[in-house]
Amino acid sequence: MKKKQDVKGEKIRSFMWRAVSGALAVSERLNTHGMHLETVCKLCKQGVESIKHVLFECEIAQEMWSLAGFHQGPSITDNSLIGWLSSYLKLIRAIPWVLWSIWKNRNKVLYADSQDSLASQVTQAGEEARTWNELNNRRWDPPLIGTVKCNIHSNWRNAKLHSGGAFMIRDHRGDVLHHAREAFTFSPDRLTSELRCLEWALQSMKDLGYQDVVVGSDLHDLISAVMRQVNWPRYRAILSRVSTLCLSFPSVAFESKSASSNGIAREIAKSVLRDGRFQTYLAMGGPAWLHQQIFREAKLIHS
Repeated sequence: MKKKQDVKGEKIRSFMWRAVSGALAVSERLNTHGMHLETVCKLCKQGVESIKHVLFECEIAQEMWSLAGFHQGPSITDNSLIGWLSSYLKLIRAIPWVLWSIWKNRNKVLYADSQDSLASQVTQAGEEARTWNELNNRRWDPPLIGTVKCNIHSNWRNAKLHSGGAFMIRDHRGDVLHHAREAFTFSPDRLTSELRCLEWALQSMKDLGYQDVVVGSDLHDLISAVMRQVNWPRYRAILSRVSTLCLSFPSVAFESKSASSNGIAREIAKSVLRDGRFQTYLAMGGPAWLHQQIFREAKLIHS
């Protein structure tokens, strides 16, 4: 049986193929097949209802593109070029889902006489795009040249046990620059534990003198909490400390990763509780016992 995300991916691929092939059922295309339909866009009442108009030029489509984060030009502040590039790469990956949402919204309005809010549709499209990309991105991907990527993980089991934490910093070639392991005292939940791991990793990178950094975590709530702190008031104190640390770097970007692409950081973190390795350490290079996995991931960059 196919997974729900696989079915949705196939639907979107089919939709994209029909869009680029001129096979979507809009009045302009239907009239080329002998039908005699009114060609004015039924949503905005402006312009000819062509595929291009429905997906890009209609004021409803333009509002949805804007809600998704696509504007006329980039807004870059505080020299955050790396962060902007990382964010825009995520937006680019979401394009098929945004187009699919625009098309579904049109059909709901015209044929089902119903409509969800545009903001909720765009939010759902972004979540589906993120989930699909994570499920289909199972290997470690390098940062841009001139930046480093720090993969983090906190192995939280329950509120009564310590948590194992780890981070590993690599450059664009996949070479390990530093890695570290830590044992955190009791945390009430997984997100608190991961936020403590993030705070520790950021402080360590600051002390080590790193500049432009990308942080990768496989806990999606962590990325959401850091990027939209107002929605996570329970964690206000630690999020405030994380924000202060982020100001120490010329640029910081955050990426949501799949568990498999974050595998090495996960293995180091798991070793704390599994093997009783409670001694904190920071070392250059990677751990010898994970050398083969590190080598394989670096080799895949050039394959």
